[in-house]
Amino acid sequence: MEKDDTIKALRATFSDISMETVLTHQMIASRLKINLTDHKCLGLLMHHKQLNAGSLAELTGLTSGAITSAIDRLVRLGYAKRVRTEQDRRQVLVVPTISAQLRTELNAIYGPIAIDMETMLQTYSQADLQKILVFLEKLVSISRSHRQKIAE
Repeated sequence: MEKDDTIKALRATFSDISMETVLTHQMIASRLKINLTDHKCLGLLMHHKQLNAGSLAELTGLTSGAITSAIDRLVRLGYAKRVRTEQDRRQVLVVPTISAQLRTELNAIYGPIAIDMETMLQTYSQADLQKILVFLEKLVSISRSHRQKIAE
């Protein structure tokens, strides 16, 4: 396969990955009985352990009103709670509240995905994994840069 053909195939695969990722996360959100935005907010809260509303809005690109609504929905469903900080009682952090039932549900969803990803990654050499890692880091950087430009 020629380089131009490989690049064309990669572009098509990028599109497929993007679509499959969105559709998979939409299905996960539906299974959790939340919308896709709330699902991604919950994911960010789980990743960061706690965030204030402003930081969550900045990470998602949502307005303060939209992020407040998302937080309200997550709190109402028991997926998050608002906690005042000890240092400044005016500051409120949003913290994920992962019940045993939700953890079981998430493990049922993500466990098989993680196993399949690990199995696939084990088929590559250390050198190939390093190249893949660098490539993906660059891809994330490009995506983040363009997301920020679009938001301006």
